[in-house]
Amino acid sequence: MRKILNALDYLEEALVASAILVVVLIDFVSIVTRGIGVRTGEAEEVMLLMFVWITFLGIPMATKRRAHLGLSLLVDVLPAKGRRYVSLAALAAVLFFLGFLGYFGVKMALQEYNTGQTTPSLGLPAWPFSAVVPLSVLLTLIRFLENAYDDFFGDKAEEKTA
Repeated sequence: MRKILNALDYLEEALVASAILVVVLIDFVSIVTRGIGVRTGEAEEVMLLMFVWITFLGIPMATKRRAHLGLSLLVDVLPAKGRRYVSLAALAAVLFFLGFLGYFGVKMALQEYNTGQTTPSLGLPAWPFSAVVPLSVLLTLIRFLENAYDDFFGDKAEEKTA
């Protein structure tokens, strides 16, 4: 199981790094060609779409590192058993939200695929750019479940309850 999670780490980081590289290259070419009067307006559309990919793929990466936003002021004063219940309630809320987001993300991507919707400037198929939403939901779900397992059954579980 650890090998699969490590492969997911690599996949997430490779996709984000690739998207960042595309953004940097397009922006560099755009700046260089602006000096000679060549317009690259359509390329900005690709940059915008890559920023969407970077954002949505950054969510599971932040979840893995436990770098997502959270307010623990009230939770920190609870006894260990209370923190456990709050953690379970938070996990249930996250699972509900991810289910909701995943359902509508898949629905949106399928609708764009079935209707043949394209991007405004370049006319690229729109569904691959929308498919990042359900992909992000799946990866984030895996990361939250991994964190929950570590919290309740891993080595950290004993430290937190002690």
